[in-house]
Formats: sequence, structure tokens, C-alpha cells
Amino acid sequence: ELPQKEVYGSYKSVLEKKEELALLRNQLKELDKDYNKQKKEKNSASIDDYLKDVVTINKVKVLVSKSEGLEVDGLKDLVDRLADYLGDSVILFGNVLNGKIVFVCKNKVDKLNAGMLVKEAATITLGGGGGRPDFAQAGGRDITKLDMALDNAKEKILGVLK
Repeated sequence: ELPQKEVYGSYKSVLEKKEELALLRNQLKELDKDYNKQKKEKNSASIDDYLKDVVTINKVKVLVSKSEGLEVDGLKDLVDRLADYLGDSVILFGNVLNGKIVFVCKNKVDKLNAGMLVKEAATITLGGGGGRPDFAQAGGRDITKLDMALDNAKEKILGVLK
């Protein structure tokens, strides 16, 4: 809490208010940085939890998985870390957050297209989206069809890679 100063209407009081405002802005900036750092740490999932589900087909590692409650930035970070760890890989996640689905895909294989994979998964779950061949994001509304969408995507990926 900051002490309230009387307003005298003088130039000196205007300068004091300006300094007070600069101090408040700096404090807000620091609080915002700290909040975002804590939020990222809270939403950061361990890649070790997902490595057991990785399938290798012709030297390409495939991971199609679902998660729950991760913020979109945390999900993207998880997918990026997994892709960096696995090398040549295709990673697709379906994440349920606030009653909706977010699909994120990272693709390091020329034969596949991340944008098409998430678009098809999102269509099955009554949503939409897309993106680049190497990275894409989409959303869906029907969480009851999430498993069907992920199974369909996995079949498609494995079929192309075989």
C-alpha cells in the first residue's frame, strides 16, 4: 500500500505523483513477471510422464496423447520439449481445459503435415483450426469424442510412416 499524499496542485506535487506512478508501474511489471513465471512452472508437465507412450516406426518417434488442465502455453512448451528430446518425431496432444479441447502438434517428418492432423482431429470434436506443416494448433468442443479423434490421428500417422 502506498501512502496517499495531499494534492496541492503545485508543480512539486505533480512531480511527486509522476514518481509515484513510475514506482507503481515498475512494481506492476515485476509482479506480472513473477506471476507469469509461477504460472509457467505450475503448468509445466514433466516429459518423463509421456515417454512411456512413445512408439517408434522406421526411426520416427510418434507420440499421440491426451492431457488435462494444461494452459495452452504450458501445452505448447511441453510439446516443444518432447520434440527436442525425441528428435525425428511427430507429437500430437489433445488437452482438455475448461470443457474444451486444444490440439497441439509438432511434426519433424516431411511425409506428414501438423496442420492437417490437428484440423482432422478438431473436425471430429466439432471444432476447427490448423497451422503450418511443422507446428499447428486447433480447438474442439465435444470432449466425448477426444479419444476417437486421437485414435484416428494415430492411425493416420502410423499408416503414413509404415
